[in-house]
Formats: sequence, structure tokens, C-alpha cells
Amino acid sequence: MFAYLEDDDSEYKKLKRKIDASNDLEVAVGIHEDAGLNENGDDILEYAIWNHYGTDTIPKRPFVDLAADRNNNWQKYVDEAYGNLVDKDTSLKAEAGKVGDIAVRDMKAIIENKEVPPPNKPSTIKKKGFDHPLIETGALLSKIKYKIDE
Repeated sequence: MFAYLEDDDSEYKKLKRKIDASNDLEVAVGIHEDAGLNENGDDILEYAIWNHYGTDTIPKRPFVDLAADRNNNWQKYVDEAYGNLVDKDTSLKAEAGKVGDIAVRDMKAIIENKEVPPPNKPSTIKKKGFDHPLIETGALLSKIKYKIDE
């Protein structure tokens, strides 16, 4: 009896294509150009930029940087995503979406938990009727999203 086995490396080639495609994939987390306007008619992206970097009248509140710095475990989730590509044969886009969901959750938590200094001035608290930096109408928080660019 004679047996012959041929391996065409199709699974390896499939995995290599997925990993090669990941080099062209980017998960962008934050406020995007299509965020629109808040209830006061302010452009939400501009509002986010003014608050993140500060202006002459708005203190710097770098919520994007703080979220990234405080959650340096995002690389752990990227590594898990690659592992799932190999072990579970998932799609690259699905794995990127999982990482995006985690980053959005973490960025929103920074704002929701009032972890972004400085605190509001008394005059701002009086105007808003409550004390919560980066929350006025809730529009900024609701527009933190991720996008996958290929």
C-alpha cells in the first residue's frame, strides 16, 4: 500500500493574506468629520478640538490623549485580535471592530468619570447648572465612535 499526501499551504496562504491586509487597516477612534452639530448649533468636531487642545477661553482637556495613555492595554487587544485571526479564523474587520469598541468605551469612561482636568469654573457650573467637564448637551460623548479605514 502506498499513501501520498500533498500540502498546498492554502490555510497558511489565507492567514498570510489576512495579516498582510492588516497593514493597510486603521481603526480611528474619536470624533469624526461627520459628527454633525449639537443642540446649540456648534460643530461637534470643532467643539472636541477646542476642548482637547484648549483656546484662549477654553482650558485644555485632552480626553483623547488621556484615554490612550491610561489604557495602554489596547495593544493587548490588538495582539488578541491577531491570535483570533489564527486560532478562530475570524475576519480582520470583525477583530478591528472589537478593538474599536474597547477604545470607544475607554474614551467615554474618561469623560463620564470626570477624569479630565481641569474642573469647571464656578461660572461654568452656574451657566450649565451642573458640574461635569466636557458634558453639556451630551452630544460630544454620544459622537465618540470608531471607523475602520482600509
